[in-house]
Amino acid sequence: MQDMVRIFAYSTWVMMISMAMILTSNLFFSQVAAPGWQGWLILLIVGALYLNLIYSGVWRFIRKVPAPTNQYVLVAVFALLPALGWIHFFSAAAEGGEWKLTAVLLLAAGIGLRLGHPAGVKARYEYVQKIKERFAEEG
Repeated sequence: MQDMVRIFAYSTWVMMISMAMILTSNLFFSQVAAPGWQGWLILLIVGALYLNLIYSGVWRFIRKVPAPTNQYVLVAVFALLPALGWIHFFSAAAEGGEWKLTAVLLLAAGIGLRLGHPAGVKARYEYVQKIKERFAEEG
């Protein structure tokens, strides 16, 4: 539990960005249930936005964690909570398309986790190597 402060910090900024994205894109949710290509385009855009958000959050979290951990999953959970809560409980525009949006968000979260973790591990390795080089030069 040594990373609770880091979990709190990363989860907070991911939740804030997630809330801003869901409130901004809420206007377009009425198109998701409508037949045609517009609904699929909106699903694709929302999925890409959340994939990028979760990938970035996980990548940044893993990069700064001193030891391997599985707590990076909490970053994705906290990114999805505002979106799923808004879609299922508050958004009247998403009626008829809630389950499509949920499926797309869960898929995006899974892909973001799957891609973000190895990229974060690689970035952490490079970060540690740079720190070691800097200490070797100074010492």
